[in-house]
Amino acid sequence: MNTFSGLVFQASWRLIVAVTVPEPGGDPPEKVQEKVKLFLGWLRYGGMAAGVGGLIVCGAMMAAGQRNRHSLSADGAAGVPWALAGVSPVILASSIVTQFA
Repeated sequence: MNTFSGLVFQASWRLIVAVTVPEPGGDPPEKVQEKVKLFLGWLRYGGMAAGVGGLIVCGAMMAAGQRNRHSLSADGAAGVPWALAGVSPVILASSIVTQFA
């Protein structure tokens, strides 16, 4: 990593590590805290509903492509990993954030 881009990467990484993020003092106001919890809850359940809906659509495509529409079935099967990959961050988001906080 003796190239110019390697040196720039190392310098930028040292700058990022050297900067400390200040912690806000005290607790947030209760009204704000309740609204943020409500908003994040809606986002989480909306993301989970979209993921489940995606899996249902993939299954329906696989079932509909059973006879004489093999490309539709293949597209449905190819969509299953993408749907799971989209749902996983939604489910794991709170544990990831609390782990690094």
